[in-house]
Amino acid sequence: MITSAPILKTPDFQTRFQLYTDASTVGVAACLAQSVDDKIHPVAFASRKLNSAERNYSAYEIEMLAVIFAVNKFRVYLENTEFDLHTDHKALTTLTKMKQEKGRLIRWQLELMPFRYQAHHISGNNNSLADYLSRNPADQSGSTTSSVCLNIILPELFSNISEEQEKDEKLGPLILKLRQG
Repeated sequence: MITSAPILKTPDFQTRFQLYTDASTVGVAACLAQSVDDKIHPVAFASRKLNSAERNYSAYEIEMLAVIFAVNKFRVYLENTEFDLHTDHKALTTLTKMKQEKGRLIRWQLELMPFRYQAHHISGNNNSLADYLSRNPADQSGSTTSSVCLNIILPELFSNISEEQEKDEKLGPLILKLRQG
């Protein structure tokens, strides 16, 4: 359960990414995160509503759709790196080994082939990062995810710039004099 507003972390490309996915009868969602000091820190969230055709998918297909949605949404972070995929749908932990019969599922398996990941099953109770968004998905525009990322990352970036300016040998003394009046 999310009990406080998560603060998005700037991605560290030296740290392994954690991808949490979930699906419900109304939408699919994902959380891209990283583990730092044994704590999970979200990097980005994404969700979308299911269209009318997708609402007819089986539970397995909707959960697989959530994975496909997530890897496509966060492709720039996940390509050419190993990551952990966390899902509360146990059958998906062996999705690369399963022989699929439906064309859609075969296509999705092929779509996942370039990615290097380990799939892990987690209980639904421990999948709160993606669970809430799958039940309350954003609209199709995707603007919600983008604006949240900008609102969190830009202040952190400006804070870092300010700190570096204070350390600068020319700007530091000037900033100090301005603050002292």
